[in-house]
Amino acid sequence: MNTSTTISGAFTRILWKRKTEKEKGKSCSFSTGKICCVLLILAALFLGGCGGLSVNGDLSGIGKPDEKKENSEILLPVVLVDGDHYTAKEPFVQAAYGDSVTLTLEYEKGFTFDSCSYPDYQAEQIDGHILALTLNHLIYPARVEIQSRESGYGIDYQLNGGVFRENGPLLEELMAALGRTGEKTEELEEEEAGSAAENDTKTRAFNGEESEGETEETPPADHYFIWHEVGPHLRPNTSIGTDMILREGYTQTGWNTKADGSGEHIGLGSRVTVEEGTAITLYAEWEKWLPEADFAWEETENGTLRLTAYTGPKDADPFVIPARIGGVFVTELAEGFAEDLTGETLVLPPSLYGIDEGAMKNCAFTSAYFYDNIERVTNESFEAPFHTLHLNAIRPPKYITNDNAQFAENAEKLMMAPDDRKKMVFFAGCSFSYGLVSEDIAAVYGSEYDIYDLGVIGGGNAPIQYDVYRQYLKEGDIFVHAPEASQHQLMSSYGCDFRLFVMTEGNYDLLSETDAAYLENFWNSLQELNESRDKLQRKLSYLDITPHYNSYGDIKIPRMYTNQQGVSFSDYSYFYRSNSVTQEAAERMCDWYQKLTDQGVTVLFSFSPMNRDGLDTDGKKNSPFYFESFISDILKRHGIPVISEMKNYVMGSEYFYDSDYHMNEVGASRRTAQLIKDLEGYVPVPSSKDMGV
Repeated sequence: MNTSTTISGAFTRILWKRKTEKEKGKSCSFSTGKICCVLLILAALFLGGCGGLSVNGDLSGIGKPDEKKENSEILLPVVLVDGDHYTAKEPFVQAAYGDSVTLTLEYEKGFTFDSCSYPDYQAEQIDGHILALTLNHLIYPARVEIQSRESGYGIDYQLNGGVFRENGPLLEELMAALGRTGEKTEELEEEEAGSAAENDTKTRAFNGEESEGETEETPPADHYFIWHEVGPHLRPNTSIGTDMILREGYTQTGWNTKADGSGEHIGLGSRVTVEEGTAITLYAEWEKWLPEADFAWEETENGTLRLTAYTGPKDADPFVIPARIGGVFVTELAEGFAEDLTGETLVLPPSLYGIDEGAMKNCAFTSAYFYDNIERVTNESFEAPFHTLHLNAIRPPKYITNDNAQFAENAEKLMMAPDDRKKMVFFAGCSFSYGLVSEDIAAVYGSEYDIYDLGVIGGGNAPIQYDVYRQYLKEGDIFVHAPEASQHQLMSSYGCDFRLFVMTEGNYDLLSETDAAYLENFWNSLQELNESRDKLQRKLSYLDITPHYNSYGDIKIPRMYTNQQGVSFSDYSYFYRSNSVTQEAAERMCDWYQKLTDQGVTVLFSFSPMNRDGLDTDGKKNSPFYFESFISDILKRHGIPVISEMKNYVMGSEYFYDSDYHMNEVGASRRTAQLIKDLEGYVPVPSSKDMGV
């Protein structure tokens, strides 16, 4: 099958074209001669019985392409035979001799078009499960049969030395060991249903057959295969592994595209690139535990183990803490557990739930592998210069439908963008997602640039957003930054809170794409995450997604214009604070701009919208116009164009929705129109010829 895939912005178009005779094989139900014979008979029936068809009873001209003019008034019937997994909008149509006809098919979830019996066709997936099937150059009545196939992605998980678990998911074992069996109804039922592999439609394990519940005397096996249906995300989440497999004396640190671990690392539950309709192989990554004799421990109240000391070699690398000692789970690390370790990589076990302050002092670790179930940990638990953090999922997602989870989706869009298209990206916090009409930008620049609204969270850590987005930008792209009055967006703070994990829950591997030195307050934030999600009763999976964004990244919830004037949504507390508007912070921001310009990306600076009626008028440095003057001088020295004037972005409260920076629909249109004017002075508008006019 000749398949061509093009990704533009945030949607995928898949084209199927006519198969060659060799490719078709047995996909057609009739030989060409039989089809023609049958169709001529059908034609006679249709033409004889349909009052609207008039060919004067003469079929002699049908089938001769050079006689199209003579037969142009002949209407040929096209019948779409009923089939499985799709519904035809019009199963019977008529078309003029020599013309083409397009049929619309709607597919069941999990299935898509494979081929059809008509010899000259083109099929285009136009929206989700909707497909347009075009039959070209009709010269005979057509009876068309459709062949469908499963859609999605296959992943073959090689155990790579591991075995299948016999006692259920690891999380279930841990909960029982901790005396939390009552939590099973809310959390473990999700885990048993598939947790991180909730994209799955079918799991084939052991002997390669589809599993249908319990089997007797299951033969040994070294892999399992999961077919992930096409979901709302551009790439599927991987299996979390710990619910399926184990290797005695080892901790699974992730998956890898090569058996020896030299390929691409993918965290447990994180996303992987698989071409639709194909399958890839991933291999379990394992790290061997350090010897039990190197540890001292004490028993906790619930009978698990608390490690109190490490007495082995200081240079152990990787430093892999056992998940069990003597068959008992290790769940805690005590203060003073280890000091002066010189290894580079720390591997924490998936059984770990608590880490005391001062547990690991004066250590040289620069990277760490750990799981998202650590409930008690603080920034003071470790003294180590971590730079790369690899977080594996063991718990089901709880925040993947939160608006801040859009960060992971934005990263996916940039990652999967076509190489032959330039990008124009708009970066800030939610003042962009609420204050941009990307469709209007695309109407002006869309012939040359794909448009991306990357505004998600101004109150969250900015370095990770810069670093993740930056790696998918290249020479010729445009990066427009319009920071809010936020210490994070203005780079005066590298601090984190639990929203860092909300942003990345759909793909924890994003955390490893920035230097952990820029993730201040990281471990406190992890504890905050688990304190927060333990209170949530909702059941989500990796097939869920926030419903509030359109394909560009704009917020699409209704935000009607109400003409509410003289309103402050924040009690006059939203302004540029003096401790954020500093020389040091501005230089930090320019350092990130320089990384982009070094890649050939054009950086342009604009201003975020502000509610005039919500401004604090006391103090010169709180004024947005002071900020404009201050930042413009610094950016000019660094060669970064300031394309806008603040006065055009300070607007009345009638243009805002529910905050002093969230715009309503009218406000977003007005702001976008102004931004287009500003851009036109720096980014040439494609000519009419370029735009196809």
